[in-house]
Amino acid sequence: MIKKKKNNLKIEKALKSVKERNDRDVLILWEDANDKFQIAIEGYRGLYQRIDDLEEKMVQGFAEVHTILLQHSKILEEHSKILEEHSKILKEHSNMIGEIQKDVEILKQDTAQIRMGLQKRVDFYEFNRLERRVIALERKVRV
Repeated sequence: MIKKKKNNLKIEKALKSVKERNDRDVLILWEDANDKFQIAIEGYRGLYQRIDDLEEKMVQGFAEVHTILLQHSKILEEHSKILEEHSKILKEHSNMIGEIQKDVEILKQDTAQIRMGLQKRVDFYEFNRLERRVIALERKVRV
């Protein structure tokens, strides 16, 4: 029985030693896991900070782009108004050119008629020559 007690004591000591080692190993593993989680958490915090910084830059960039787009929209509206005015002027000028073309056609026709009329007439030099001839013929006839 004493042997049994001694064996039990040895077993208890061994169990206690194993339990202490196990507790120490578990504690080491837990601390190691905790350290790794802390590193991961710090990494995530860094990533979140970078994401926040990027988001802030994107918001600023979008605000700048929005401002530029608004300015360009105003410029486009102004240019559209100018273009509309120019279109109206172009239409008026086109109408005026059409009327001028009609007038030019009428002038061409009138000029052609005048030219034809002038071609049928005798010029001043020829008229003087013919007049002298007629006067000369009339003198001959009277004599």
